[in-house]
Amino acid sequence: MTPPSETVAPSGAERRLVRGATRTHDFSVGESETARFIGGDVDALSTPVLMYWVELVASQLIRSESEGECGSVGVRVDVQHTGAAHPGDRVTVTVTVAAIIWGMVRFTVRVTDETGSVTLMEGRHDRALVRNDASHRR
Repeated sequence: MTPPSETVAPSGAERRLVRGATRTHDFSVGESETARFIGGDVDALSTPVLMYWVELVASQLIRSESEGECGSVGVRVDVQHTGAAHPGDRVTVTVTVAAIIWGMVRFTVRVTDETGSVTLMEGRHDRALVRNDASHRR
């Protein structure tokens, strides 16, 4: 995991982010989250929306654990979308810090139905830490 050159992880933020830290969020599937709505063929939760939700929850975990000191940018996604959810269903997105290396955070990700018994997506997602102060903005 080599960070992009513009990312600089604050050392304090890396110390506060710990392996095993987890964040979970429940989402409701609406018509606008379906594959059909974004140009696909079925009325099932779309992969791009699932990935947006994964990125959102991972970003929230980083901001929370770093006490707002840093944000992040997604740099890698490696997931399998193996199950379907439909409008009216609720899904649970869980991200867990698997590793922190050189200003990068690797998450394991799992998306399930609301009961947790059916896996809809799983895999990994990497994010580079970036400072949230004005000196880092171009």
